[in-house]
Amino acid sequence: MPRLPFPHADQALQIARRRRTIRTGKVSIERVYAITSLTVYQANRADLAQRVRGHWAIEYREHHVCGT
Repeated sequence: MPRLPFPHADQALQIARRRRTIRTGKVSIERVYAITSLTVYQANRADLAQRVRGHWAIEYREHHVCGT
C-alpha cells in the first residue's frame, strides 16, 4: 500500500463543496483536500464528513454573527 508523503498521515480525503449563488442561481464546485492521522479503523468516510461539517459549523457560528 503506498504511503502518503506526510509523517503520521493515514488518510487523505477530497471534499467537494457545491454552492448556488442567490443572485444568478449558478452552481459552483470547489474541491479541497485534507489529511488526517486517523486510520480507517478510527474514522471511516462518514465519520470524517461529520467531523468536517462540525468544524465548519463552529467557524460559521463564530464568524457570521447575525443580529436579532
